[in-house]
This record gives sequence, C-alpha cells and structure tokens, in this order.
Amino acid sequence: MTSTTTNSQTATFWAKVARVWTVLKNRRQVNRLSHLTDEQLLDIGLTRSDVRCALRAPLSSDPAVVLTKAAESARQMPLVARPQSAVLLAYEAPRSVPGARPATEDHLAA
Repeated sequence: MTSTTTNSQTATFWAKVARVWTVLKNRRQVNRLSHLTDEQLLDIGLTRSDVRCALRAPLSSDPAVVLTKAAESARQMPLVARPQSAVLLAYEAPRSVPGARPATEDHLAA
C-alpha cells in the first residue's frame, strides 16, 4: 500500500513539474508575440491588448489559455472594417459622394 501511495505522489509531483514547465514555456512564447506589429497580431486574430492581458495574468495561469479564449471570443464577434494604415489613406483615391454629379471638363475649366 505504501508503494502505491508513493507512486501516486511521485506521479502527482511530476505532473505539477510538467504543468509549471508548460506554463513557463507558453509565457515565453506569448512574450515573443508582444514583439509583433499590430497588423501581424490582427492576422492571427489577436490584439496587443490581448497579449498584455495574457502576460498580466498570474504566473500560475497559462497565458496561452487566456489568448485562446480572447481569439475565440473575437471570432464570435461580428466582422468590422479593419482599420487601414495612415499611409494607405494618404494615397487612397477620393471617393465619389452618392447623388453627386460626376466632374466633367466643363466644371474643371470654370
């Protein structure tokens, strides 16, 4: 009976060691995500705020689980127009106003 208890305690100990190792490894990976640009984070379904929240979680919690929940909740939200960068907006062609007459050469000459 003692050997069964010892084996179970040993298994529990190693399970805890594996859990700590996994949490630390995932924390390091999430920390690497903080070096990505906002556009890169959006490509994988995350925001900078998601990454910060995951890293602010207690050391005992797995930040990968926090990010997974954030990505899943973002997927369930309705799609919205993705913000464009200021550079793209500067070079974007002017949009026509609904109901406005198109410009002709007569209007340009006046």
